[in-house]
Amino acid sequence: MGRTADLLVEAEALEVNNLLPGSQNARVGDRITELQNRGVIIQQVAVIADASGGQNFTVEYSGILLDVTVACRAANGSGTLTLRRAAAAMSSAIVCAVDNVLSRTTTIVHAEKDIVAGETLNLIANGAADRGIATLFILRS
Repeated sequence: MGRTADLLVEAEALEVNNLLPGSQNARVGDRITELQNRGVIIQQVAVIADASGGQNFTVEYSGILLDVTVACRAANGSGTLTLRRAAAAMSSAIVCAVDNVLSRTTTIVHAEKDIVAGETLNLIANGAADRGIATLFILRS
């Protein structure tokens, strides 16, 4: 069985369907495929340099943005990171002010929650010294 990005491929799903007596009717392989195709994807973006003008990154999967967290990696009293699509904010400004502190967005903008695979998004820092790791939680669609 060949692997594609650690996901069960169609041929493997058919093989799982036929492994045990009765599993063909239960379609276990098909159910696994459905779950992996509707799972939550986690994508991390590290801000390690000045992102006050925006740090672009490409989203790997299509889906709905559920949450964004930031693990701060430098102390900066007014530090924040905001997830954006071009000029449109997708989240509220996420506090990124105290080293090693985890914060999360308080708002996901409903009109901006849908994400397309291959789309370019960006993180905007409030200041040139803001550093952190943003984690996006996306419900794959």
